[in-house]
Amino acid sequence: MNISRNFILAGVAYLLVGISFGIYMGSSGDHSYAPLHAHINLLGFTLMTVFGVLYRVFP
Repeated sequence: MNISRNFILAGVAYLLVGISFGIYMGSSGDHSYAPLHAHINLLGFTLMTVFGVLYRVFP
């Protein structure tokens, strides 16, 4: 079960990085990092969390 926990922790780390980019973009008004923000959230957080849940359900 360590693999699923590690995937979920990686997803949480990607979520925090994505949120920080979103806060930066919102506070500065500079949206040049929008593609990076979207890819970190979608590919990093979402996929890592889905992989972690799938490894937990189907070991």
